[in-house]
Amino acid sequence: MIWNEDNLAEFASSALARAAQELDFENAARGIDCLHEAQLQQHISDALKSQNVAAVKEARYPAAHVIERLNQGNRCDLLLFRDLEHSQLLSQLDADKAGYWLEIKRVAQFLESGPNWHYERTLLETLSQDVFKLAKDATIFYAGLLVILFTSNASTGNRDLHMWKHHAMSHGCPVGIPRICNFSITNRIGNGHVFVALFPLRRL
Repeated sequence: MIWNEDNLAEFASSALARAAQELDFENAARGIDCLHEAQLQQHISDALKSQNVAAVKEARYPAAHVIERLNQGNRCDLLLFRDLEHSQLLSQLDADKAGYWLEIKRVAQFLESGPNWHYERTLLETLSQDVFKLAKDATIFYAGLLVILFTSNASTGNRDLHMWKHHAMSHGCPVGIPRICNFSITNRIGNGHVFVALFPLRRL
């Protein structure tokens, strides 16, 4: 199966935009930028399921299959399949190759406590680590890093995403052309814009 990464990015972005609108409708004191990473992943997982895409949470990386204990080994945020029935028919090796391994990372310029003093370091260092984790497993065919970036405005987010891509590629991080969606949110703590960017793994 060839995965349509444009659609994956759009599904994820639409799911988060709907969640933000629901919080506005409820006049919630905390916006979507206050949700934890696991909560954002759940919104995305639910949206994919509505498109008949099965999402397996905390899937063990193929290299971890040799470890007998199930609580050991690296795990991926979401492993996607065309549908649940299809995933159950696949052997483990075929599942590793057919599925889309998706790491999801949340980065915010502002936190509830104020400016995020680790914002730049997270962008320049932490994100690349997830891409390298995906890249070092040769049995993975389809994979990507989905960055959920909360910034004060659109221009800041656009600048910082391109800054990270340039930094990542200059350090040998194997990412391809990103699929980027973005939308505005109600500014409650300093973040007024959201970027949902899918950086596909690029095999060297």
